[in-house]
Amino acid sequence: MNSHNFVQNRQPLDMISALQQMRKVLEIENSALLKGDAKLVGELSEEKLRLSEMLEQMTPPSTSEDAVAAELRKLGREVREMANSNHMLIEHMHQYYTGMMTLMIKMNGQTQTYGQTGYINAPAKMGGATRREIIA
Repeated sequence: MNSHNFVQNRQPLDMISALQQMRKVLEIENSALLKGDAKLVGELSEEKLRLSEMLEQMTPPSTSEDAVAAELRKLGREVREMANSNHMLIEHMHQYYTGMMTLMIKMNGQTQTYGQTGYINAPAKMGGATRREIIA
């Protein structure tokens, strides 16, 4: 991570520590989403991926301690709820930005947009030729 190093110690974590780190990263992501800080949200993706991969490799401790099992369940539930909440915020941000782009295009008098292939979705005449004919 660039200016935000959320996990200072890169030594192997146990499952509880990894879930605590993930919870912290999701809390920071939530704050960034609420502030509209897309750059930080992007930077956090690397850390979330790293922690997710680490958690996938771990096996829950086989313990008879009810406190450890309860803590794992609690952290797992919190991480799941925070991840779902952040996902919904990301969806809302995407809808907002898509709506704003559509509005800006309409306000600019532009009625066409480029598709995924790079072509204009609706052909526009340019001096007798369509945009698609010029590109080809």
